[in-house]
Amino acid sequence: MASALEQQSGIIQRLSELATQSANGVLSDTQRRSLNSEYQQLLLESGRIAEGASFNDTLLLQAGRSNGINNLSIQVGTSGGSDSSLSINTTNTLRFSGNLNIAGDIGAQGGIPGSDGSIDNNDQIIYLDYIFDDALTEEELVRLGSAATVSVVGSDGITRDFAVVIHAISSTTNGRVDVFAKNADGTYDYRSGADVDFDPLTGQLVGASTKSINLFGTSGTAVLDFSGLRAFAAQSVNGKPSVTSAPNSAIDFTAVGTSARALEALEFLSNRRLELGQHVGRIGAMQSRFESALSLARTLSENTLAAASRIMDSDIAAESARLIRNQILQQTATSVLANAGQQPQLALILLQ
Repeated sequence: MASALEQQSGIIQRLSELATQSANGVLSDTQRRSLNSEYQQLLLESGRIAEGASFNDTLLLQAGRSNGINNLSIQVGTSGGSDSSLSINTTNTLRFSGNLNIAGDIGAQGGIPGSDGSIDNNDQIIYLDYIFDDALTEEELVRLGSAATVSVVGSDGITRDFAVVIHAISSTTNGRVDVFAKNADGTYDYRSGADVDFDPLTGQLVGASTKSINLFGTSGTAVLDFSGLRAFAAQSVNGKPSVTSAPNSAIDFTAVGTSARALEALEFLSNRRLELGQHVGRIGAMQSRFESALSLARTLSENTLAAASRIMDSDIAAESARLIRNQILQQTATSVLANAGQQPQLALILLQ
């Protein structure tokens, strides 16, 4: 688990380098697109590392997910009590994990224009009717909320790219997820969406959507797991207060295609690096505790084996008596032989 987190930390370092390069004002749009291509691939690799981190078929970096576990219990003693085991909490560094603070949206009606540039750069817009024109650019999607890209394999075997946008407000809940399909020319068409509620304290999805959000593409339905994401609205909406103290660290919602997005990504990446450092530190602390428990277990094992050896050894008193008996018999036999050798000599003396 620590090794996988270290690999992800290395990816975060490279992502930060790419974001720093993209934020440089001397680069062209074409150069930034090239940087963003590598950036997005590394995001996918970071998610793949977390997806594959396992031991004995136990997933270690998917806490809270449908196939993950929240903690591992390690037996370190010989009794069956709670004091004979240690527990280590796992973590979640899979895709769509971390904190995401969503800016307050401006309520409006109607559809969003496609590419006529009528949206101000600083506007955060939510459309209560959810009517979107086609051929939206990536910049227009970002103005809607926090956008992340995903790839979905359809029932026809074709992989299609989508953009997932999370808003802070809907007409009835304190969250909204909209899905857009990516066209060949790089623009996006609206596909589907769903109202969601984010818990104001934990930021996690509540209700029926605690595990997944449905993506409706041209080839059917896919499931996107948001259970690792903690989203916080920037203000109280629809009577639902929100907490925004958690730092942004959901790196899947970042990109470096523009200088502005690259600067935003640097903040997300810095926070994510701190999170990974905390995870590694916690695991290191538990590893030190495991080493102490292992040392104690070894001592107990040695003492147990010594006790067993003493129990299984021969009866010392009986063996000692047997040794003395054999020594006496040997000495007696030697004395008889010595006497037998002396008698012929006595007979010769008398004949003289």
